Amino acid sequence: MRENVKQREESLTEGIRDAASTLMEDVTKLGKATREDASALLERGQEKAHKLGAQAQAYVAKYPFRTLAVAVGAGFVLGFLKRRS
Repeated sequence: MRENVKQREESLTEGIRDAASTLMEDVTKLGKATREDASALLERGQEKAHKLGAQAQAYVAKYPFRTLAVAVGAGFVLGFLKRRS
């Protein structure tokens, strides 16, 4: 009887080890996939930021006085709001 209990204990221990190993493999795969997804999103975000920066530079080059007027107006509004608070 003790031998039977010991065999069951060993069987359960082995099953738990196998399950833990499988779980670790799954978590590792999920972590890798998440890292790859985050890297791809970061790359796309950087590309969009560079594109927007280039568009902003082109706009400023095309309309320098309009851009200056908007900047002065925004500064005036922000200064007014800051002074009120």
